[in-house]
Amino acid sequence: MDWLKEMYEEHCAVLKISNLLAAYSKKLGEGREDQGKLDEILEMSHAFTELCHHGKEEKALFPAIVKHDKKLVAGLMKEHAKGKMLMQAVRDGTRDGKISAIRSYGALIRAHIVKENNFFNDCYEKLGDGECRALSAAFRRINSAVLGKGSGSDILCRVEKLEAAIEKM
Repeated sequence: MDWLKEMYEEHCAVLKISNLLAAYSKKLGEGREDQGKLDEILEMSHAFTELCHHGKEEKALFPAIVKHDKKLVAGLMKEHAKGKMLMQAVRDGTRDGKISAIRSYGALIRAHIVKENNFFNDCYEKLGDGECRALSAAFRRINSAVLGKGSGSDILCRVEKLEAAIEKM
């Protein structure tokens, strides 16, 4: 799979995790809380979004494309940091603080992904075949290190199971 397609697919998974958090937030706002389910969502988000997906971007992709727009890459990195701060607020906050952080995270991640998709699409045309192959190889190494034998489709299966469990809360 080429790196751009992989980024698009992972962005879909990140959005699904964000939507899962939003569904949990709705239940939380109704007074229904299940810390175990929230912990599972947060663990999945940390492993997939922060370590795997952002790991690929920060360790491999951004260094390869920064020459095309240093300011935009710097802004994307700041948004990654803000997302981590918001997820920490979800972990540590009061009920209302968690709800607010989840809403802010959802808005941030949606806008962030639009920026990345547009920028990555522009960069895709500018990178040579060798750079694209190197990115794909780096992505495989990061996948293996973070997910082991798992994959993005395993994450999507977990999301679906959690969606059903949250619906029943």
